[in-house]
Amino acid sequence: WNWSQVFSNIENSDYKEKSLEQVSEFIVTSYEYVRNPPKNSMMAKVPIFINGFLISKGIPAFDSKRPTESIIKIINKGIKLFTTQKLDVTPFVKSFSDAIQKSISKQSKGLPFDELSTTQKKYLLSRLLDTEIVEPMQAVWSVYTHSVNNLDCVQHLLCQVNFKERQNGVESRITVTKASSLAAGWALAQVKQKSGLQYWNMYKQAVWSGASGEDCMSLYKVDKSTCNIFPWQQKDFMSTSYDHIEL
Repeated sequence: WNWSQVFSNIENSDYKEKSLEQVSEFIVTSYEYVRNPPKNSMMAKVPIFINGFLISKGIPAFDSKRPTESIIKIINKGIKLFTTQKLDVTPFVKSFSDAIQKSISKQSKGLPFDELSTTQKKYLLSRLLDTEIVEPMQAVWSVYTHSVNNLDCVQHLLCQVNFKERQNGVESRITVTKASSLAAGWALAQVKQKSGLQYWNMYKQAVWSGASGEDCMSLYKVDKSTCNIFPWQQKDFMSTSYDHIEL
């Protein structure tokens, strides 16, 4: 993937809108087909084939009546079987699932998703993808592209962008920002000038600090002329300066 090209295209509002509409249409069409497959069609038999494959690999079968819990079990078992990582994805999957459900309920004004028309579903999903996923990822991408040439800004910006979402209080955006920030932090820890586990741990801590609501301005002090890349940062710098004057 050429991520630089992807995010460059997304900056074009017309391109982004058209792309999100196409993705939403594909998802909704697929969702409705899977939910109501033609009788005796191959699609109607897919769940049986998938569960048979999972069980043959020693992985729990998917339970459509308890999708979130089932997905957690499948992922955790897969991690245990095929990697050496000791990771429990339960809090991440539950947090993301709950956040998405809340967002859907909010955007649809309380109407169940399945009761919406196909057109309404496409519009709702397009809006959700933009506000809950694309926008936070764009912010993190801005942090990455600036920080890769200004490594002294990494911790400050990773903390700030997560703190900003924590203040806004939208759980789905918080989760997406945190996950993409960790990915960006790992990538920045591979930059030659400052690479290695030490920097990855530092960047990871900055993400958790911001997501926990800690004071990024005090924890990671920087030169605003170098690390000020978002309009809302100016207010934070001014507030900090004012506090120092009052003291």
